[in-house]
Amino acid sequence: MERIPLSKSSRVREECLKGKVHCSKLAVELGINRKTVARYIKEFNEIRQLYPNQVKNVSFRLPPKKRERTQLYHDLMVLLPVLIDRAITPCLMVTHLWADYRSVYPHGYGLFWFGAHYNIWRNEHQICRYSHRRVRSISPGEEKILLIWRNAGSRERWQKATVILGSFANRPLSEMMAQVEKTRDTLLIWIDHFKTGSIALLDKQHYTTSPDLLELVRVKQENLTKLLHQTPQLHGFNRASWRVADLCVAYQQVYQLPISRSCALENLHKMGLGYYKSRELLTSPDPDFRPKLDHIKQILTHLGERERFFSVDEYGPFAIKMKIGRSFTPAGQIKTVAQAQKSKGFIIVTAALELAHNQVSHIYSYKKNTDEIIKLIDVLLIEYRDTDKLYLSWDAASWHASKKLDGHLVHINSEGYRLEHGTPRVELAPLPVSAQFLNVIESVFSGLAKAVIHNSDYQSVDECRKAIDCHFHARNAHYKKHPLKAGKKIWGSEIVVPEFNEGKHAKSLTGMRGARA
Repeated sequence: MERIPLSKSSRVREECLKGKVHCSKLAVELGINRKTVARYIKEFNEIRQLYPNQVKNVSFRLPPKKRERTQLYHDLMVLLPVLIDRAITPCLMVTHLWADYRSVYPHGYGLFWFGAHYNIWRNEHQICRYSHRRVRSISPGEEKILLIWRNAGSRERWQKATVILGSFANRPLSEMMAQVEKTRDTLLIWIDHFKTGSIALLDKQHYTTSPDLLELVRVKQENLTKLLHQTPQLHGFNRASWRVADLCVAYQQVYQLPISRSCALENLHKMGLGYYKSRELLTSPDPDFRPKLDHIKQILTHLGERERFFSVDEYGPFAIKMKIGRSFTPAGQIKTVAQAQKSKGFIIVTAALELAHNQVSHIYSYKKNTDEIIKLIDVLLIEYRDTDKLYLSWDAASWHASKKLDGHLVHINSEGYRLEHGTPRVELAPLPVSAQFLNVIESVFSGLAKAVIHNSDYQSVDECRKAIDCHFHARNAHYKKHPLKAGKKIWGSEIVVPEFNEGKHAKSLTGMRGARA
């Protein structure tokens, strides 16, 4: 019934309470239709009969009357699930469903009323446009496997299990799309695969990458990394840093293979490389970069069973105080570390990584100078007394090339000293200038920092030293017990694989931005 302002309906109610009402006169007075006044009078009489307590409540209205549904409507409600189940179109369309309905009920609803009843029923039962393609049956064995997938660590299996179980529970496709972050077509393909071939077809990888293609990509990335380790001047470019365009030209000149700018950028992104502001360089300006690198590779290629190759460097100095780092904390809480702290001391770790068996030897120093390097060499001479030759590789720090160190090497390599002490011969294989990225022990130091330095709060220098000793002891024990796994990451602590490879970086690339040219 058409509603009039509350003030006018209240006036009609008041006149009804007084007694007999003159419809025409009241309609003229209120400026409304006479029939409208009559309907409100009729409503008042029904309220007085059915709800006597609400007679004086001018805002009360009769509840809407339910329409009596015809047999044609009830037949439609029974038939709608059948129509959806036997639909063969890619998605549910009202016109197609209505045509199927009229084939059963030629004198049934027209398209308009069929669509109106169908839309109300569809919303009440959460029927989406693709409900007819849902999974209709799952065996107990398949359900058990899908539940395992849903709780497993594989994201792809979790997505597939969520979709299949959700489809079986008649969840809307749009809801599952938002949850698993996949397109509608992908979800429908998974559902069709399950309905066609069960779990086996669903779990099958429907695409394969050629091993030859994967090998080409790996070689291409290693070659790009080798070029980044060299300065552009070595390849005829008068620049201090690489541009992607120059990198492509140099790649074609050196390896006689074309590479596009987009391909180079894509591979740089995959390797985590890009342009970023830093004081550390990925290039070496040493004009003898290639001869020095070839010399080291020659030594490692022909390294004998009684020979050892060491990567030597210093870690520190670092202060003994509360350090920042990652740790498990309650949601909404942030662990804070005071910027100004009183140091409890400092530590410098001078260490050597033996590449053949992946063993670390270390000492603690108070300075970075030649004397500390000599101490480390003397430790290695005693520890590897049963070998014939030791190769030492380090960066171009001044104390690694001092006259005092040269004199000490001449002394310990003399025949008299070696016969008296039974020690091996020591030879140097220095790295190119500014080529810390080739110093393999840097990855070990990265693992050390992540394991026992970051997020620490040692109370003394001795406590910190014990933690470092324990870390290296456990690391060495692991590689002695698993020699075939030498070069693998240990406990997930080391950022990169500790092995000599000019196509890799020994330091972490954390913080590098995407490549731009």
